[in-house]
Amino acid sequence: MNSKRINKSNIGDLKTQDASGNDIIVKEDKDRAEVFGKYFSSVFTQETQLGSNNLQDRVVNYINEKPVFTLQNILDKLRNLNITKSPGPDLLHPRVLYEIRRELV
Repeated sequence: MNSKRINKSNIGDLKTQDASGNDIIVKEDKDRAEVFGKYFSSVFTQETQLGSNNLQDRVVNYINEKPVFTLQNILDKLRNLNITKSPGPDLLHPRVLYEIRRELV
């Protein structure tokens, strides 16, 4: 459809105001880009560093314990698999894991 268009420009002429407040029509691509640049810089704000210097150091007392996996936990997880889902990153289908759950455990 785009190949049938007579005018290849995607953006038409823009109406804007110059520095003295007079209305002008912008027709050149470079000038259109400048108009859009001025507009976007006026609507978007520049974020400041929000209190990053005011953060206090905190001490975290977290003991990373080794996880405990029991055979019953593994069997329960395999029994509760949704067999209608797609395979995960390991490319094993949940239906296969469900069917061989006892052999796996």
